[in-house]
Amino acid sequence: MYLDHYNLNEKPFQISTDPRFLWFGEKHKEAFSVLRYGVLDNKGFLLLTGDVGTGKTTLIHALLNSLGEDVIVSTIFNPELKKLEFFNYIAHTLNFKKKYENKVDFLVDLTKFLNFAFSSNKRVLLIVDESQRLSHGLLEEIRLISNIERKDSKLINICFVAQNEFNDILWDSRNDALRQRITINYKLEPLSQKEIKDYIEHRLKVAGARRNIFKSSAIEEITVFSRGYPRLINIICDHALLTGYVKGKEKINEAIIKECAQELSIPKSTTATDDNKSRIEASKIREPEKTGKIPVDRYIFLSLLVVLFLTVLHFNYQPIPMPWSIGPLGSKQSASESGAVSIHRPVGGPVPHMQTGAKPDRIEAESAATTSGPIHSVEEAIPQSDKKIVLYFEHGSNELPDNAYPALERFAALLKSRPQAKVLVKGYTDRIGSADFNQRLSEFRANIVKGFLVGQGIDMARISVKGMGAVRSTDANPPRGSNRFDRRVEVEME
Repeated sequence: MYLDHYNLNEKPFQISTDPRFLWFGEKHKEAFSVLRYGVLDNKGFLLLTGDVGTGKTTLIHALLNSLGEDVIVSTIFNPELKKLEFFNYIAHTLNFKKKYENKVDFLVDLTKFLNFAFSSNKRVLLIVDESQRLSHGLLEEIRLISNIERKDSKLINICFVAQNEFNDILWDSRNDALRQRITINYKLEPLSQKEIKDYIEHRLKVAGARRNIFKSSAIEEITVFSRGYPRLINIICDHALLTGYVKGKEKINEAIIKECAQELSIPKSTTATDDNKSRIEASKIREPEKTGKIPVDRYIFLSLLVVLFLTVLHFNYQPIPMPWSIGPLGSKQSASESGAVSIHRPVGGPVPHMQTGAKPDRIEAESAATTSGPIHSVEEAIPQSDKKIVLYFEHGSNELPDNAYPALERFAALLKSRPQAKVLVKGYTDRIGSADFNQRLSEFRANIVKGFLVGQGIDMARISVKGMGAVRSTDANPPRGSNRFDRRVEVEME
C-alpha cells in the first residue's frame, strides 16, 4: 500500500527470517560466532537465552544457514511433548522413518545413527527452541542422550534456545548435572540506539530505499518504545510507514512514532537502553524548571499519603508473622532478619493486602488467609479453604521481581506436600491496550509464574494457565481510577 509513496520495492519490516534483511549488531555477531564455534568444535551443550523479541530465532536460522552439509540438524520448535512423542519427533527430523513404541528401541537406533555420522565425518546438532517449556523429565532425557559419546569425541551437540527464565530452571538442584555440562552460554541483549538506527537503515536499503525515511527524533522514540527488541522495532516501523502514507508525509517524525505506539498499545519503557537513558533522565530533571510548580497530581498523591498515615495511627495494630516472612521452611527467622516486611492488622480484624517495602510500585504478594494467632507452618499460612496468592505487576512489565520469589517458593513447598493438587494460574491486565494484546500479555505473565513453579520441581502437567485479559479486580478494592490491582497473576490450588 505504501511502497510507491516511499519508492520501495518491498516491505522492509516484515516479521520474517528472510536472510536478505538479516542485520547483526555487535551482540548478535558475537553470539553467532560463539554458537558456531561450539557446534564446529563439538562442545556438547550450548545455551542461547534472551527476552522475547530479541532475535533468538532469527539468529538460529542464520546459524543453520552458515553450516555446511557436514552438519545434520534436528530442530524442535515446541518441546511441550511427552517422552515418546519427543523421541519420535527427533526420529522424524533425522529421517529414521520408524515410529517407536518404547525408549529402548529409539536409543539403540539413535546410537547407531550417531556413530555412523561420526564415521562419515558429520556432526549432529539438536536444537530445542522454547526450552523454558521443557518438563524436568524431558530435560533429564536430553541429558542422558548426551551420554551417547566416544572417549575422544562428542557424538551430538545440543543447543537450548530459551527465554531468560530457563536459567532459573537450570538452577533447580535436580538439574545440577545438566547445568554443569553447558560449555557455551550466551545471553542475547537488546540493541542500542545506534544499532537500532543502523538496523532500520539496513532494512530500508534492502527494500530499495534511496533516502532516509526516519528522522533522528523518530529513531529516539523507537528506541524508547521498543527497548531495543528487533521484533518491536519491525512492528512499530511498519505501522509508522503506513501512518505516514495516510498522512501524506515523506518522512517519519517523532509524533508519528508516538501515535503508532499508542495505537499498538506498547507501553513506554521505564528501563531504556544505555544510549537513551541519559536523555530520559535529563528530561525528568528539566521538568520542574519548565513548570516552576509541583504538578497537581503530585499534590493529590502526597495528600493521600498523609491521610493513609493518619488512618494507620488511628488503629491499634498488632504484628502477626505471615508466611512470606518466616524464613526458610521450618525455620524461625523473623521478618526483619529475612528482609521481608511484617504485616499488621487490627485485633480481630481482617488481614490487609501485603505490601513489599523495597519496591512498592513493582509487585505485591498476598494470601487470602484469615487465620488468627501465630502462624507456624506453610500449611497454616495458606488455609485449606483458600490456598491462593496474588502477584501484582508494574505497568508494561513482564518481569517477576525478586520479592515475589518467597511467596512462590512457599506455595511450591505446599504443592509438593500435596502431589494430587492441581494449580490454576490466571493472568490479568489493565484496560490499556487492545483486547488481543491484553489477552496475550496476561497469558505471558501467567506463563512466567508457571515457569517458576516448574523450576521449583512442580510437574508441568499439574499447572493450568489462562490469559484472562483485562478484567477488573474485585478482591483488592482499589481506589477509583487505579489500574494497579488489575495487573496481576492469581495462583490458586484446586
